[in-house]
Amino acid sequence: STVGAQLTDKAHNIRSELLSLSHTMAQNTKKQASKKRAKWKQLLHRIGFFALVFFLVLGGIFFIWVATLEIPESNIDERIVAQSTKLYDESGETLLYDVYKDERRTVVPLEQISPNMVKAIMAIEDDTFYQHNGVRPMALMRAIYYKLRDPSSRLQGGSTITQQVIKNAMLTNERKIERKVKEWVLAWRLEKVKTKDEIMEIYLNEVPFGGPIYGVEQASQSFFAKKAVDLTIAESAYLAALPKQPTTYLNDRERFDGRARFIITRMRDLGFISQAEYEVAINEEVVFVEQVDKGIKAPHFVFYVQDQLEEELIQGVDDLSQNGYRIRTTLNWELQEKIENVVATHTERITNAYNASNLAVVVIENDTGKIRAMVGSKDYFAEDIDGKFNITTAYRQPGSTFKPIVYGYALTQGYTPETILWDTPTEFSQSCYPDGTPRPGVSRSACYSPQNYDQRFRGPLTMRSALAQSLNIPAVKMLYMVGVGNAMDFAEDLGITSLTKAPSFYGLNLVLGGGEVRMIDMASAYSTFANDGVRHDLAVWEEVTDSRGEVLDEYSDYKEQVMNANAARMINDILSDNNAKRPMFGTYSRLYYEDGRDVAVKTGTTNNYRDVWTAGYSKEVTVVVWAGNNDNTPIGNAPSSSVVGPFWRDAMDAALEFYDAPSFGGYSIADYDTLKPVLRGSYEGGASVYVDVSTGEVVANPTQEEIELGLVQQTGGVEYHSILHYVNRSDVRGPAPSNPASDGLYENFEYGVALWTEQQGWEATVSNSDVINSLLDQIRGAGDGIDLPDDWFGDEQNTNPGGNSSSQNNTPFDFEITSPVNKSTVDGSRELDIVLATEGRISDVDTVYYYFNNSYLGSTTGRQTSWEVRPNSVRGVEEVNTIRVIVELDDGSRLEKAVEIYVEQF
Repeated sequence: STVGAQLTDKAHNIRSELLSLSHTMAQNTKKQASKKRAKWKQLLHRIGFFALVFFLVLGGIFFIWVATLEIPESNIDERIVAQSTKLYDESGETLLYDVYKDERRTVVPLEQISPNMVKAIMAIEDDTFYQHNGVRPMALMRAIYYKLRDPSSRLQGGSTITQQVIKNAMLTNERKIERKVKEWVLAWRLEKVKTKDEIMEIYLNEVPFGGPIYGVEQASQSFFAKKAVDLTIAESAYLAALPKQPTTYLNDRERFDGRARFIITRMRDLGFISQAEYEVAINEEVVFVEQVDKGIKAPHFVFYVQDQLEEELIQGVDDLSQNGYRIRTTLNWELQEKIENVVATHTERITNAYNASNLAVVVIENDTGKIRAMVGSKDYFAEDIDGKFNITTAYRQPGSTFKPIVYGYALTQGYTPETILWDTPTEFSQSCYPDGTPRPGVSRSACYSPQNYDQRFRGPLTMRSALAQSLNIPAVKMLYMVGVGNAMDFAEDLGITSLTKAPSFYGLNLVLGGGEVRMIDMASAYSTFANDGVRHDLAVWEEVTDSRGEVLDEYSDYKEQVMNANAARMINDILSDNNAKRPMFGTYSRLYYEDGRDVAVKTGTTNNYRDVWTAGYSKEVTVVVWAGNNDNTPIGNAPSSSVVGPFWRDAMDAALEFYDAPSFGGYSIADYDTLKPVLRGSYEGGASVYVDVSTGEVVANPTQEEIELGLVQQTGGVEYHSILHYVNRSDVRGPAPSNPASDGLYENFEYGVALWTEQQGWEATVSNSDVINSLLDQIRGAGDGIDLPDDWFGDEQNTNPGGNSSSQNNTPFDFEITSPVNKSTVDGSRELDIVLATEGRISDVDTVYYYFNNSYLGSTTGRQTSWEVRPNSVRGVEEVNTIRVIVELDDGSRLEKAVEIYVEQF
């Protein structure tokens, strides 16, 4: 027990020592922690002190800098109204439009403005207007940050409604930090002397809504014919959208609608309107009243210039409406007046005769790209149509005016104007048989067999003739040869940027005008031809200056060689070749310049007769005209030469009073004599073959030994094939395809050749390919059951355009009157060419008799199948006149045909 007691005492002692040690360690830890806290507190105090000193110094510098700024102290109620912007013609003397010359403004108190308008403006301009003190600090700091990060950038963002009132009333729109700081200081001051409602009232009475319209009350009266207090939520949203970009929105309803819907949605998201109010507003159909403002010259052009200014140079409508800009445009006012008179002259004729309610013209100077005249509709203020709609910048199908673009690209790839293209029935879908019938399991709608404008075929002819006569089938063949995608890329190089869909979307119909384009872009493309392949960017202003006279921008010639000059000159030569156009237009059509001036021209009509074009140019100027209906309603079934040919001629004549029409210049064809016959105008092949001397049969692949021993002999001959037989699509001037039949459309192309040669009785003197021989067997086997065209052109069209055919024609004689075109309008003071297209044995013709109404004109004999007459020199000219032709044959039989024409003194 004694030992136990001793152990217990020792345990107690050890425990006491451990507790004492633990307490001592805890005390030491607390002391160390306290010392560390004291050190950190001392460090933080020092950091805080230096930070305070730094910001005091920085703040002091800032306030000293602010104090040195020249801040205008003008009373907000006594401010000077901003200067208006003026647009002039190219001379700088004719004022086209004083953008806000007469500021139409009706000042009303805030109580007479709908709360819906206040909410809409706040939603898009300043949703915390009633909470801040004139400046939003975070937006302010963000604007400074981005400006310091990139000094060259514009200082933007952070503008409250109060700041906008200050900026518009007292400051300029210069994009500098100094101006922004002044704006912040004055906005803060304004908030001290004006209530929020007073500031909102000032803003709503002065905000611009486009043109001369200022203030909400005036805008409400102008656009909706109602007081501002009665504006609905939807109407308020539309008005709130306008200050950002009025020209763009007022001319593009789709974008305008989108902007308004965005504002309505934002009003709901901010809690300014309820969900129920949102549903009503978003579904409301907002109708604008007609605007009438005739204090403007060339309105379509003026508003197009404004649109370009807002998008490219001037920062929004505030800049345009407040800073007194002076824009000297590219418009030639004297020419513009003449073009407007031309439009007025032809409007009634075209409307009455062809049911086309609208017309448009654009004139471009070729070597600068400057738009010299623009008439976007027959009358900007017309009430029977949407006169404000600018056709020259709208997207419409160009019809055959697109063909020169495809042929132009072909000429850059090695084709020549003498290249032979067969104008024969052709099926262009591989899903269908060559004769145009669908293969098993294929719908007939999958087949594609385009027709010419007159539903006829002409057999082999040159590219020159095919383009000059605007024949569809050869054009589609050429597009197939060059490729749709390549043609689209070339069109973009020429300035046509609207073909943005995949090539498969347009297909081969692209060459017939299947893609929508703008008139101004087509004019740019044609002017590139005139410029020997150099494209100039379109330009609408010569110079833009601010209110101080400082030049902000001026014309600069942006140009690029996008097409080789030789190919461009080939197109110019074809489109100005009156002889090549004669079968379609006659010798002295309104498109022909008989005084030696070089003028190229191409007509175009869409398949559905919705758009009718004529595009033409001299070396110096391009003129494109259009007629149709804004709503795409088809016009009367008539060729474009009749509808807009006289219209284009008068517009071109007006332009040529200011420009010359010198020669386009000649072209050359490299290594012409060594080219394949098909590229030199021969449709008879001209191929050399080896023949077995003992049997006379063709030997396809003779051996060298057979040649050296004389067992086979080389000989020339005649064979008829499509262009696919001779030309590799990816290498035009390279070797002929080793296996042309591998092309998916080879058999289809060959079918038309076989059909034509069989119909004409042409026989090859050497063996044709297995494909064409097979097709000939099918055609012969079909006999009377085959679906042959009703009419086939004969003697004149069968003349070899490049080769030496000796084939005879046994088709019975027939004829049609090709000029003038039935139901066309002609100039009574000019010579009119009566031209016949014959088919069959013209040698059977004895005499041709010509009549104008009941007046006998005269007769011709034999092969002469044309007659000239000046209608106004003939007695009995009526509103509708009949040209009658009687052909008497050797056997005494007679054929009679007639067309009706309108005669006018243009």
